Amino acid sequence: MKRASFLLSIFCLALLLDGCVAFRATGMAYFPGQSDFEVVGHFRRSCVVQEFFGTPAGGNLFNFSAYSSDDELRKILSEEVEKFGGDGAINIRVDFETKWWHSLLNKITARVYAPAKLTVEGDVVRRP
Repeated sequence: MKRASFLLSIFCLALLLDGCVAFRATGMAYFPGQSDFEVVGHFRRSCVVQEFFGTPAGGNLFNFSAYSSDDELRKILSEEVEKFGGDGAINIRVDFETKWWHSLLNKITARVYAPAKLTVEGDVVRRP
């Protein structure tokens, strides 16, 4: 009984230490390369992305051509640029993070299901 309690405690501690992992990329732009523009708005949006066959907020983040985080990122950027009537976005910051329960779901499903929270922040710009 003591051994089972000890193993359960170690497992719970490992889950707590494993959660809340965050990856951040800053300074990116979603704008055709032109240097003269005006900032017309600022945005910050979050959503939960449903990744599969990986780890939550894992190495699949920056492969923007293959995963659902790519679709969500493009959707958010496009919607925000359109909302402000801009031509692109600069100073983009992408935060990709998990909570401990995301890691638990990932472990229970043998790394098939890997949810994570995607937060995108930046400035919308327009050509003068």
